[in-house]
Amino acid sequence: MSLLDGVELVASMATLLGQPVFHPSRYPFEDRVAAAAGAGFTGIGMSVDDFDVVRAGGLSEQDVREILGAHGIVATEVEGFGEWLAVGAEQRDEARRKEERVYALADVVGAPITNVGVFTDELPPFALMVERYGALCDRAREHGLTVGLEPVVLGPLRTVALAHEVAAAAARPNGGVLVDSYHFFRAGEPVEALRAIPPEQIVMIHLADAAATLEGALWDDCLSRREIPGHGGLPIVEFLVELDRIGAQEPLGIEIFSAQLWPLPIDEVLRRVAEGTRDLLDAARAAAA
Repeated sequence: MSLLDGVELVASMATLLGQPVFHPSRYPFEDRVAAAAGAGFTGIGMSVDDFDVVRAGGLSEQDVREILGAHGIVATEVEGFGEWLAVGAEQRDEARRKEERVYALADVVGAPITNVGVFTDELPPFALMVERYGALCDRAREHGLTVGLEPVVLGPLRTVALAHEVAAAAARPNGGVLVDSYHFFRAGEPVEALRAIPPEQIVMIHLADAAATLEGALWDDCLSRREIPGHGGLPIVEFLVELDRIGAQEPLGIEIFSAQLWPLPIDEVLRRVAEGTRDLLDAARAAAA
């Protein structure tokens, strides 16, 4: 089946926040799940910090599973962590504690995917990244998790080619690349760069639009000015067509950090996001025909 046919849409955690990153969602958990189902999403993203707030609000682990099941929604992805390359013993201990929290949440909701990026000041040695990424995949596999290595324009590992090289060298069956349209284009990559990645190594695709040209600080643009797919100036139709041509078939996670959307009710946010994404997919199908 083509990527552009029968697409599974996932409302990533960023789209469900209703406020800036590093905060829990301002929407009650059941409202999020109901709104996702109502807008036609098949899955949502979750994070450990938000899950702590959900539990503190009175929902048990069983309640969370029942809410997801009642609305036919799957917890597709659990937000990962950036400390997996920590060097010092104390930092590595803290990183492992955060890692175990991700596994605990994945075990509760049955999520199949998590993601990691590289957020060190400088790009670590290639061999170190391969070693640590491979070991991470081995630990995550015990919890049924695939680990998407995500190129992030805010860090030193920015290109899909380098992420592919690391994942390929690690050669783990539950490893691969998470390709994000925002980071891809803000890193200045051409769509032809996607051809370097075997389709089976693409474990998930994140979609977000943005202004064609960066204005202001990259950090602010990334974390508060993303737009609904198809509503910005990035060539996402070409991005999707290329992914379809190489045979990628993974779920699409719509990941939008948007100050314009934060004040809106969650059902309106997800309705707008779903409608915009479907219009974009229609355009991509027409372009691919």
